[in-house]
Amino acid sequence: MKVKKERARENFQALLEAAGKLFRLHGIDAVSVTRICQTAGLSSSALHSKYASKEDLAADAVSYTIHTVNRFIADGAGAAAPSLSGQLDYFLSVEHRDDLASGCAMTALVSEIGRMGPDTSERFAQGFSELVDIFQESLLAGSRDTEDRATAMTLVGSVSGARAVAKGDPKLSDELLRHARRMLGGLAREHLMAGDRGDCA
Repeated sequence: MKVKKERARENFQALLEAAGKLFRLHGIDAVSVTRICQTAGLSSSALHSKYASKEDLAADAVSYTIHTVNRFIADGAGAAAPSLSGQLDYFLSVEHRDDLASGCAMTALVSEIGRMGPDTSERFAQGFSELVDIFQESLLAGSRDTEDRATAMTLVGSVSGARAVAKGDPKLSDELLRHARRMLGGLAREHLMAGDRGDCA
């Protein structure tokens, strides 16, 4: 029984990972259930035993994919320890912008979500809010300052804009990323200086 449960869990994760990758690369509407199963190395019965529709799978795949990338960023984006600088270096990099298969699902799927059902849209919104919280936490070490929350939301949106124009105007796309990096980097330095002054007061 334990082995069966573990296999079911592995199959479930394989479906979510395959769906998330294919959805980011090709779009939700363009990817068939059959292709998802083939990529996951599973039969269609494995999918249908878990999901009544492709929309149900999409909701879980979007949530899983966004949360996975968000946790990677929160944990330091591959660095030894989490820092705003490391998070920005990863999130605002050209490599991350262009990595449709494993990069930020929100920027890859933003044009798709408006056509999806309420459950998928809600999961997407939750993932966006989670990422904003992560950057806000790094900006002000847990402060709930509304101005910095707005800045964090602008940061997340900037990558969507950069990806949207990347093919048509690569220079503009690069400029958007550089501007966001300078803006956020400057703000982070201001907070550090303000914190130092506060400690000395």
